Amino acid sequence: METEHYYIAAEQVALALADALLQVPFEAEALLGAARTVLGNRTQAEQRRLIASLVEFAPNSERPSRSWLAAFLLRTPAFENAYSEIFWGIQWRFWATAPCAAIDVIEAAIAGRKTTTQIIASALAARLLAGTFERNEMRRRTEALLGPISRTDQRRLLMQIIKSNTTPYPPSQKQLVQRLLERPLFHSAIRRVRLRPDFIHPVLEPPKFSAIARFADLDVPKLTTLRSLADWLHISPSQLDWLSDERRQHGLTAIPILQNYTYASIPKRTGPPRLIEAPKTRLKTIQRKILDEILSSLPVHNAAYGFVYGRSAAQGAARHVGEAVVITCDLENFFTTIPPRRVHGLFRSIGYPPSVSRALTGLVTTTTPENVLSRSRQKDRLATHVLQLHRRQHLAQGSPTSPALSNLCAWRLDRRLSGLAKRFEAHYTRYADDMTFSGDIALHARAKSLLSAIRDVVEDEGFSLHPRKTRISARNRRQNVTGIVVNDHLNVPRETYDLLKATLCNAVRHGWEVENREKHPAFKAHLDGRITWVENLNPHRGAKLRRLFHQIKW
Repeated sequence: METEHYYIAAEQVALALADALLQVPFEAEALLGAARTVLGNRTQAEQRRLIASLVEFAPNSERPSRSWLAAFLLRTPAFENAYSEIFWGIQWRFWATAPCAAIDVIEAAIAGRKTTTQIIASALAARLLAGTFERNEMRRRTEALLGPISRTDQRRLLMQIIKSNTTPYPPSQKQLVQRLLERPLFHSAIRRVRLRPDFIHPVLEPPKFSAIARFADLDVPKLTTLRSLADWLHISPSQLDWLSDERRQHGLTAIPILQNYTYASIPKRTGPPRLIEAPKTRLKTIQRKILDEILSSLPVHNAAYGFVYGRSAAQGAARHVGEAVVITCDLENFFTTIPPRRVHGLFRSIGYPPSVSRALTGLVTTTTPENVLSRSRQKDRLATHVLQLHRRQHLAQGSPTSPALSNLCAWRLDRRLSGLAKRFEAHYTRYADDMTFSGDIALHARAKSLLSAIRDVVEDEGFSLHPRKTRISARNRRQNVTGIVVNDHLNVPRETYDLLKATLCNAVRHGWEVENREKHPAFKAHLDGRITWVENLNPHRGAKLRRLFHQIKW
């Protein structure tokens, strides 16, 4: 008997949810908002999975009928979990004494949710975020939802909300709901609304694309919902959920076919090898699209010379030619140190709502699987703190978006260090994780003070200096910036030139196959690129190497 009434209750909830879903546009975020008005806020993860399944399997992606929708809900495992808060909240004594009354309680609970303070706060937050986060616009939207009563309280409440926002972009809906519930003025503004049970309805508008002033004129796709993001990437919502690792399962799987990255260790000149995490083809294509159509439009700081179109290591090194002292520092574990919240904040600053920013962040960051880290710990002897960084969500070395994101996320670091260099009358540039400062003889005397200030700024920004890669080089020593000598003019290091010259001479005498010890698949192009680099720095030496290159029998 109890089982029978269980299914009667499930059918009642399914029909109530179907009615709510049919009143909104057939789009994921709107459907999710309608589902919350019926199912509440405690099962949001299950509700997202339920709506994603519905959008994917609905016939022809069109609005289904009420009967099809209710039948689909009853057949979907996520539905039972999604409405469990309503069902299991009812005392079991209802089933033993008056099962029909239990169904009435469920229906009353579904209808009564529309008048709770939480639902009013959620509806108001959604309404505010669906427009410009500006006082007059917010006031109009508040009155449209709550009515013209309590206008004074509403205006004062909005001023408090605007002043409490600590980010340059609007808060998420969850944050805004929490701030509303914490304000006594909110409860004053809605006390009459709660007496009108049918007044609050689901807010169907998605959050507004809202960029900060610095990014207001960017030509980027204006994506406001997960469905629009999936359509832009030409994938389904379930594929977006998987590739963005919404459920944070990637770091737990040891099955290579279920991992979105391939892994390899690349030797370094000193220390343990570098772990390269390269996205697989489908994810790499998506990341390149994000890079080309979103990230490449963003301006980077003038001090950044690495991975920036139109800038090079030679241009950065040229800023330090002929100086009395050159100070070089290295940021330790640069990519893996950048936290996902900083990447998420970047996408929020561009204008994307929280749900889209969270998905984009998941697409361009990763968590290294434990089996890969265990192998690296045994084979490559990676330090414990390096392993911990890889266990957390981070930028992958090997992803096409990581270099651009590292520059953008280090914008405030570059701004602060540029200001610090100006105060010390020095020049500052950064190429990836290599930072360089240079100046006159007075800077040499204050070098330790500058390094101490650099360390404070770097640590305050969440990074750390490599303890063994800080150099203070006066003019009586070779001054090296990103592998380029800058004492009097740009030049290639002598040992680099001699080694390349010896390789070319041996290739002329004994054949190029003998010199290709590292088995480069395109050895000719490899040598040509190295010679071109020397030609750009020292044309005279480059010409000598070019003549030898033309004597090789390919």
